[in-house]
Amino acid sequence: MAAVNIALRYLSYKLFAGHKHGHGIHSPFVYGFVREVLKPKGLNEDMLKIEQIRKALLKSKKEVPAYNFGAGSKINAGRMKTLGSVVKNSSVSKKYGKMLYRMVKYYNPDMIVELGTSAGISTLYMAMANTRKKVITIEGNKVLADIATETFRQFKLSNIEVINGVFDEVLPGLLKSCTGRVLFYIDGNHRGKATIDYFRFFSSFASESLMVFDDINWSEDMYQAWKLIRADKGVKVSVYLFRMGVVITGPKYLKQDYVIKY
Repeated sequence: MAAVNIALRYLSYKLFAGHKHGHGIHSPFVYGFVREVLKPKGLNEDMLKIEQIRKALLKSKKEVPAYNFGAGSKINAGRMKTLGSVVKNSSVSKKYGKMLYRMVKYYNPDMIVELGTSAGISTLYMAMANTRKKVITIEGNKVLADIATETFRQFKLSNIEVINGVFDEVLPGLLKSCTGRVLFYIDGNHRGKATIDYFRFFSSFASESLMVFDDINWSEDMYQAWKLIRADKGVKVSVYLFRMGVVITGPKYLKQDYVIKY
């Protein structure tokens, strides 16, 4: 039944999502988001480099322990899996990686916090968008954290800090340093309750934040969590992209919700 519900939601999204070119959007922030983040096509030099490392990682037969810190993977649930399969099934796609890159360019956050480094593809997209902004990325799997760290060294990026640890144990000490405009990318625990908890936790630390939730249609549980987050009084603007949900908090925005085709 859950799979049927997700399929029906996807059909509804494809049929009724709008604003593909920004027409009819009254929010200046969301209009710019569509024009500057969602609409541009093609790959720039940074993106091409990232996709080259993705291709190399996809070929890797290195074995990675299949630690399950969140809801786990529906595809790989065994004790060990290859790095190539991790990248194929868990890393951000090229389409959404480009979106994250352009989002950093557009929003210009003071810092970026990522839950779920995996092999580091999404981290690279955000870190290379503005190498002057610090990116803190947290990964529970030590082998993956080490692999990502080595990849970042190859790119000679000094703005990334990798923390190996369980989210709930790391975040309380980390978020005390979160000030100004913060971009939070949440892709490390596919459980609805945990997703809501992270949203509320992050909301209490930043005066203004842009939060990106990945895999909001992973399960019925995740979709219900997204609905609760979108309806929260602290959320001023929400953008539903089916796979991802984007919300922004801050006093200068008016309450508006959008379903946008991407």
